[in-house]
Parts: sequence; structure tokens; C-alpha cells
Amino acid sequence: GMMLRNLVAAMSGVLLASASFGLVGLGITARIKTLPERMVQYDIEVSDRSDNFLVVVLEMRHYHRNLFFAGPTSRAVAEFEGAHQRLQAAIDDLEQLPMRDFSALLRVEELRTRADRYYQRFQPALALYTPDPPAFETASRASLQMLTELERVALALDRLGEERETASIQSVEEELRHAQWVLLAVLESIILEGIGLAYREVHSAQERQLAATKLATALQLKTDFIADASHELRTPLPVLRANAEVALTLEHNSAHNEFLEE
Repeated sequence: GMMLRNLVAAMSGVLLASASFGLVGLGITARIKTLPERMVQYDIEVSDRSDNFLVVVLEMRHYHRNLFFAGPTSRAVAEFEGAHQRLQAAIDDLEQLPMRDFSALLRVEELRTRADRYYQRFQPALALYTPDPPAFETASRASLQMLTELERVALALDRLGEERETASIQSVEEELRHAQWVLLAVLESIILEGIGLAYREVHSAQERQLAATKLATALQLKTDFIADASHELRTPLPVLRANAEVALTLEHNSAHNEFLEE
């Protein structure tokens, strides 16, 4: 009965520790799973959209220079207009993000205003390329300065996006390290629980073995005592009987005959 109770207690402890290990593992897995989702929702999106905005601004500078040096050919104008549309779309993408980190750099509304001013300054000047080259050059240089300001902001946004992405990756790595320590701690507790249960079982078995040894020793002492007592009694009793029989033979009418017969 005691052995069965100890076995049940040991199995219950191991099962409880295993269940705890599983629950902790599930909780950590769920937590780590949500980290990449948060990164995609904000940090990685900030990095990607900031990088895209910088690329589009550089495209605008490239097509602006093509127009300045080669003139407003139909292809060059089409490329410039396409880049302008992509610039507006990139600003729209930035506008969809929470701008708590961007506010120190530039509001998206101001970013759009600068882009519009640049376009409204340079696009009409394309008509001056042939009839009034000096006016075209002046407008081009002034609008290019506006584009340089956009590029400066785009570079700052891109650096901010990279910093956010790096911080998110580091947070994931820290969470993974934390998860490893927690799992190791839980595993260690399970091992210690198992060692404790094993020790208690071995100690209980030793106690049962010691009790059995003591019982066997007591039974052996009882057996030896009975044997010794039987041996010690077996010798004097026949002697007493023989002496009584001799006395009865010699003393037929003795007053002690009744006692001797008994």
C-alpha cells in the first residue's frame, strides 16, 4: 500500500511538472510569435516605406537632371511624371503609419506640401526650356534645391526606419534569450523534482528493507531462543523423572509417594 502511494505521488509530481513545462513553453511560443507580427505592423513597415520614399526621391533627382541636360523629350517627361506619381504614393504610404517617431523630423503633411511645391515650381518651367533657357535654368536650380531638402528628410527617415528595425530584431533576440532561460529554469525544476522523488523513493525503500531486516532478525532470535530453551529443558526433566521413579521403587509406602507419582 505504501509503495503504491509513493508511486502514485511520484507519477503525479512528474506529470504536474511536465504540464507546467508545457504551459510555460506554450506561453513563450505565443509571445515570441506575436513579436514578428508587431514588427511587420510597425517597425519593418517604417523601414520599408522610408526606404521606398528615399528611392523615389532619388529617382526624381535623376529624371530632373535628365530634363535639365537633355531637354523635355516626351520620354523624359513621361519618366518624370511617373516618378512624381510614385512620390505621391510613397507619401501616402508614410501617412498610413503612426508618426510618433516621425514628428521630430517632419510632419507628413509638410512633406507632401514640399513635394507639391517642388513639382509646381519645376513642371511649368519645362515649357521655358527652348524659348527662355536662363529662366528654365533658374527655375530648375531653385526646384532642385527643394528636391535636395526632400532628399535630406528622406535620408533621416530611412535612418530612423533602420534604427527601428534593428531595435525590433534586438528585442526578438532578447525575448528568445529570456525564453531560453525560462525553459532552462523550468527544466531544472523538473529535474530537481525527479531527483527529489527518486531520493524519497530510495529512502523509503531503504527504510522498508531495514524494517524487514529487523523483523527477520527478531524472528531468528525467537527461533533460537525456543530451540535453546527446549534443549535446556529436555535434559533435566528426564533426570527428575528417573529420580522420582527410583524413589517410588525404594519407598513403596512413603508419605511422599503421591507427590513423586505426580
